Amino acid sequence: MKLRKRFTMTAAATALALGGLLGSGVGPAGAATEAEVGVQQEASAAAEAGFTLAPGEAVGFEDAGALAYDDCDDGYICFFSATGGGGSKCQWSAALNPDTRPECTWMKSGTTAKSVWNRTSYRYHYYLDKNYRNRLGSTLSGGQGNLAGNYLIGSLCRHNASGCPN
Repeated sequence: MKLRKRFTMTAAATALALGGLLGSGVGPAGAATEAEVGVQQEASAAAEAGFTLAPGEAVGFEDAGALAYDDCDDGYICFFSATGGGGSKCQWSAALNPDTRPECTWMKSGTTAKSVWNRTSYRYHYYLDKNYRNRLGSTLSGGQGNLAGNYLIGSLCRHNASGCPN
């Protein structure tokens, strides 16, 4: 299993969070700020994962260049936020997916899909809106490549699945 970046944190922020400085005079009346709490949560996750940081080193789990088409699991259709299978990935395997956008954090925030790989045995159709409205395109089984338009996927379904308008 490959490790994916989801946050970035400097060694100084890690030291601050792990050093117990939160809630000990930092911020008004000793209260930790929202940013400090976030750093502490990220530092805890990094510590649990066994990360050790050198001074000035950053660690995290969301490297836009780390993913590739090979990160799409067999049996899934995957959409990527960058061309060439790069950026963040969202994947689905169900025949009917009437409301996909809320399931993909980067699409939910408005980032469009730039590439796709269909590692299923079926053709998949994708739509701008939920409930299979405003079809954007489709990808054949084994199809892989960059998307030319603005693909903010609202729903997708397997060709010829009961309920898929094809």
